[in-house]
Amino acid sequence: MKIVVLSMIAAVWLLWGPPAAQAPKPESKILYVLPFFPQYSSGSDPQFAAEVAQLRARLGEDGPYVRLGFNRYIFSSMDRWDVDPADRATMRANLTSTIAQIDSAVDRARTHGIPVSLSLLTAIRERYDPLQTGAEREDRRNTQWYANGDMAPGWITLSRYARKMRGRYEGYVREIGAVIANRMARYPSTFVAASGDGEVELSYDRSPPWSATHTVATLEVTDYSPFAVAEFRDWIRNAGLYAPGQIYAGQGHTNAARYQGDASPAVDTSGDGRTLNGDFGTSFTSWSLRHFDWSLSDGVDVDPRAIPALTYDQPGFNALPGTDPSRFDAPRVRQPGQPWWDVWDRFRQEMVWHYNVDFARWITTTTDAETGQTVPTDRWFSHQVPADYLFGHSPQTPDTRFLTSASPHWSADITPYGGLGITSFNVNVGGGNFAETLRAVMPHLAARNRRWAILEWNPSIPVSNSPDIYEREMALIERYRPSVVIPWAWGDTFYQVQNTPFETALRNLITRIRNTPPASDPPMFAPYRAPTIDPQHLLELLRSMPSRNSVLDDQRRSDRPVRREIGR
Repeated sequence: MKIVVLSMIAAVWLLWGPPAAQAPKPESKILYVLPFFPQYSSGSDPQFAAEVAQLRARLGEDGPYVRLGFNRYIFSSMDRWDVDPADRATMRANLTSTIAQIDSAVDRARTHGIPVSLSLLTAIRERYDPLQTGAEREDRRNTQWYANGDMAPGWITLSRYARKMRGRYEGYVREIGAVIANRMARYPSTFVAASGDGEVELSYDRSPPWSATHTVATLEVTDYSPFAVAEFRDWIRNAGLYAPGQIYAGQGHTNAARYQGDASPAVDTSGDGRTLNGDFGTSFTSWSLRHFDWSLSDGVDVDPRAIPALTYDQPGFNALPGTDPSRFDAPRVRQPGQPWWDVWDRFRQEMVWHYNVDFARWITTTTDAETGQTVPTDRWFSHQVPADYLFGHSPQTPDTRFLTSASPHWSADITPYGGLGITSFNVNVGGGNFAETLRAVMPHLAARNRRWAILEWNPSIPVSNSPDIYEREMALIERYRPSVVIPWAWGDTFYQVQNTPFETALRNLITRIRNTPPASDPPMFAPYRAPTIDPQHLLELLRSMPSRNSVLDDQRRSDRPVRREIGR
């Protein structure tokens, strides 16, 4: 097994060069203010020129420490499943629509003399592209599963153990990275930043506010795919691909050494006085999986234990076939505070984090053949929901988004492959109160001392007539000075920027800092204290608002359509 994994690593070196990110350039003190503009590509050049003029008239002119432009989403489509990742020309040919979006966005920004940032959104969540459809048809384990064995349609598994799918996926992402590196090298003053993958998380489909039939008490989480459960088992005991000398060595559970080498969860082979059963209250006697056991020695390209769609979709298919409770399994009943559930939940969060780090590594370590450059790590950002502090919540009083998504703020830390990027919205709950995200999470981001960005940002939804909440957010931006902020959304009728206090506060901020470098010792702020907000009222407000995806649809309509349905 060790030889196989080392051969895989060698193949990556030969195809894309050594896995080391391009060294970051000296820290820039420029703040890029780049509102997301859903109609970025749909209007004519004169119409776009008018929007650029409006942007400058409303928010101000560029200065030494501020530049204004727009942001655009890139809806990636990987247009073939049955492809050899080593065949870079074929892989690039199957990214035609993705590359066309990148080029049209950069060309339009160049024409009109503004900087642009691009937010990459693959089909891993909710949507389908041909890669994901093919992967799901061939093996249902490539999709996230609920505890009862149901699939979460459109939600690809984030497990590193989905080896065939991940190999093809990595090849596509690296090609996108090479394209971005090329365009950034050719147009450095135009193409100033990029982020991705957009809001990586596990499925929230069976939880409020997205599901009217689920409550906080009855919400359901993923990922019980046999790939993810096997990875959980190896992550917790430094085995498989997490074993010493393997590709993910050193990335296992904090206490994995306690169970490393133990013959079973019930046996203390190492003699350290610890067993998995003893520490977590389980009663397993085998490391074999209870449901759909498989091995890393199984074939990757032709896997005898694959679960194709034709099998999974047969009437009477048993999604929980294991009858022996002594074999290893993840906990199937949500019990926060119970050690076995908590370590499983931690693994789910680390799976999200590992995906972001791997994605950033693929992007920023792939050399473009024409320019010899890689994507600069100071221009690449993750793009995460800080769900643990969303709307003023905390890990101790979690929002349902955190319970299902497994997307904590630290899952955005992709060091050394890029900057930390988050999305941040506040909900105007009325009576002068706001469920705030940025103030809640900012101390935790600041403690990490990373280059950072806000990739989607609106201080008040719906709009507040008072400037107070907007000015509070501007003070945080001025204090902690991110590299990029993306006000959400230019020209939208609900998530408004123009003709609101948001516009005024942005203009005031830009006026203050346009010619002034960041303070070397800026003032500190009092710790955030969340107001008492009725959770049901907040939930009802969220249900009544247009979703983030509905705003993205304004742009998506002009891009290649991608259906949200189960791939068959």
